[in-house]
This record gives sequence, structure tokens and C-alpha cells, in this order.
Amino acid sequence: MAAEQDYLTEVLAQAADGHEYQWLDEYHGNPNELLKIKHQCCFSFNLSPNQFKAGKRCYIHQRCGDDAN
Repeated sequence: MAAEQDYLTEVLAQAADGHEYQWLDEYHGNPNELLKIKHQCCFSFNLSPNQFKAGKRCYIHQRCGDDAN
């Protein structure tokens, strides 16, 4: 199980914005399985590890943090 959870950590670590996200579900070895993930804006949604690796991100606040001016 630890190796599977390490995979989710690795997926986030490989993305420049991965530090903004946190997986909330356990990974069961299927990179296409939808898992709950939380963005730093506190919005949680379902996304597969493969979708995250392909660039899909928080769709409610697609520009979170861009209005810091």
C-alpha cells in the first residue's frame, strides 16, 4: 500500500503546481481510477492520476492565485 501512495505523491511532485493539491482518497493501483483531490482553494473534486498528469486541474477556480494584485 505504501508504494501505491508513493505513486500519488510522485504524480504531484512531478507537476510544477503539485504542491497546491492533496489527494484525499487511497490509490488502488489503477491510474485511471477517479480519486478525490483537493486544491489549495479548498475545492475538492474527482480526478484520476492520469488526468492530473495530463494537465487537468481545478475547474472551479482555474486561475486560483492569479488575482493577487
